[in-house]
Amino acid sequence: MHTKGSRFAPRSSSRAMRAMPRRPRRTGSSRRTGRWGAFARNRRRSAGRRAALSLRAAADESSGGAAPSPEGVLLEGEERERLLAALNDLREEERLVIACRFFLELSEDETAAALDVRLGTVKSRTSRALAHLRESYG
Repeated sequence: MHTKGSRFAPRSSSRAMRAMPRRPRRTGSSRRTGRWGAFARNRRRSAGRRAALSLRAAADESSGGAAPSPEGVLLEGEERERLLAALNDLREEERLVIACRFFLELSEDETAAALDVRLGTVKSRTSRALAHLRESYG
């Protein structure tokens, strides 16, 4: 019998995997798709989000309320300048979408209404703008 805190107790993810219907493996394809692939992708993404959250939390707590170091302030200023230069390299439409979505924290629907464009246009412009920022910034 498994207790709740037992190290041998089944995890919720393994229970979810067992609850999913088994399907025959396709021949000639090593990639699993469908619900199995979505399950694995979601687990991977969640793990990445948790890791990023823990890093952000550790960075927030590391200073302990002390004043930032001069080197840290200088590096943050340089980083900000690089980001602004990358943003200025974007087209006007892409810059507006990025400003609405990330600086004003509007939803996609709110951004579409504010810019008077369709929802799909907001999604595609956001995707292209982020791709351009990744190329030029990082």
